[in-house]
Amino acid sequence: MKIESYISAEKKYIKKYPIFVYKNFYPKHLIEHGFFQDIHDLSDIWKYADTMHWHRLDETFRLLSSLTETEVEDCKNIIEKVKNISDKYCNKVVLGTTPTLRALLTTRVIEKLQNKDKNNILEIGPGSGMVGAFSLLRGNNYVAIENASPLFYWQNIFLKNFSQNTMDLLDLDDDKNYEKSNFVHIPWWSAVDERLTFKKKFDFIVLNHCITEITSQAFNFYIYLIKKFLKDDGKIIVEGWGGGKYLRNAARLTQNFNLVHNVSSTDNKNTFLYDAISVLTKKNQHKKISQFVIKRKFESFLKRINNHFLLKSFEGGHFQKHLVSELSNALKIKQNTNGQSKEEFINHLIKTYGESQILNEDEHFTKKFDDFDHSSEKKENFTVI
Repeated sequence: MKIESYISAEKKYIKKYPIFVYKNFYPKHLIEHGFFQDIHDLSDIWKYADTMHWHRLDETFRLLSSLTETEVEDCKNIIEKVKNISDKYCNKVVLGTTPTLRALLTTRVIEKLQNKDKNNILEIGPGSGMVGAFSLLRGNNYVAIENASPLFYWQNIFLKNFSQNTMDLLDLDDDKNYEKSNFVHIPWWSAVDERLTFKKKFDFIVLNHCITEITSQAFNFYIYLIKKFLKDDGKIIVEGWGGGKYLRNAARLTQNFNLVHNVSSTDNKNTFLYDAISVLTKKNQHKKISQFVIKRKFESFLKRINNHFLLKSFEGGHFQKHLVSELSNALKIKQNTNGQSKEEFINHLIKTYGESQILNEDEHFTKKFDDFDHSSEKKENFTVI
């Protein structure tokens, strides 16, 4: 796909849609936080190959425990593809190590919950596209909806390395047979087109950190799409619920679906949902529980967010202790002779690409000042974030 084709199709639909639609699907969060830029050639796409998972390598490996032989080979494959694309288009060496490993968390949950080998998977806000890469490597049908143009450009080039049958759904006036492809790439304007349909509904719909990056009105629409396209026994997988003003998006999700599995993806027990990995189902899939006893360890979390949100988070959810441990066990595997530890995998990357390439350029830059002594600020009652 050429950038010009994307821009031309977007302009056509901007003329067609009212201001309200464009305003709410424009990636405001990414702009506010400096992640978004208009790209006019592909030499800048390397910046979107490894985004928003800085300094999470150790945390991610703690959750993964170790890697199976298949996971090691898939990770090597994905990292090599990222490196080749960034080198070819941008004259840069980017590996995407952390987002690749992070995507294994979602991949393991899918494999734990799936009841067949080939699944239909929809991801809203795929970011660097690593969940999609694992999905396609495992023979699934994968559909991606992306609001932000630079991320769309990266995903488009990257994910086509894992599928021989793809469709860029830039214009529903022309593209009629998209369901025959096993990778369908959908920009925001095609997502809001009422003609978008899927005869085969989705087994899994993935929301990986995107709840915190979408306007409330756009997220309302995506809830509508999820209800429309998720199978009755399908699962919604969420990683990263976010905080602050974006909690209202999380509240709407838990009001419309049952929270049935949850495990924190950080060591901070006070951030029970903030950065959790969770599974939700349609409302009719689980018997309603009339009462939910909130444990003392969650009290500090409760105080910090709206009570209505928390009550709705658990209302109707088949949320019990053994379900939390079940999902937690799905994320970890025992180290075995066919697997690799963090040290073994990182040593392979260092041998292949050099030690300086393990972290991305943002991490190398922030490392210079992330570790300085904060003791004086604490004495002055400053909050260091």
